[in-house]
Parts: sequence; structure tokens; C-alpha cells
Amino acid sequence: DRQGTRIAFSNRQDKLNAYFEQISLLSNRLGYVIGLDTEQKLSLGLCFTPDQKNAVEIRWSPLAAQEKWQVRWKYKNKI
Repeated sequence: DRQGTRIAFSNRQDKLNAYFEQISLLSNRLGYVIGLDTEQKLSLGLCFTPDQKNAVEIRWSPLAAQEKWQVRWKYKNKI
């Protein structure tokens, strides 16, 4: 399957926040993410997975109080 939905919850500043994201793969190593949080703030991201253990995501939130960029790196250790 080349598409999926991710729902994540966080608790920042004593406030529960939920993120709803639609993920689509363009290839085995490249994909994009469109997300919306409980405050209806949009975020757009590109994901790159160079191998099965690492993932890099560059995300842009144009509607945040201060327009912001994020770079996320995830590592998955298979046991």
C-alpha cells in the first residue's frame, strides 16, 4: 500500500493536541505528508528513507503563530 493515515497525540504546555496526517509514497524511498492539528494548523512535509532503519522528514508549518521549519530524523532498530 502506498498511502496511509497517522494519528498522533501529544501533551505540550498542559494541553492535549492531536495530529492527523495523510502519508503518500512517491517511491520506495520518497514520500510526502500533509497534516492538520487540533488547532487546524496545516503542515506539509517531505520524507526520505535512505535505508530500512533511517527516515528523514523536512516539515513546513505555514499557518503556525511563527512560520516554522522542522527537520525530523527517526531511527528504527530491528531486533
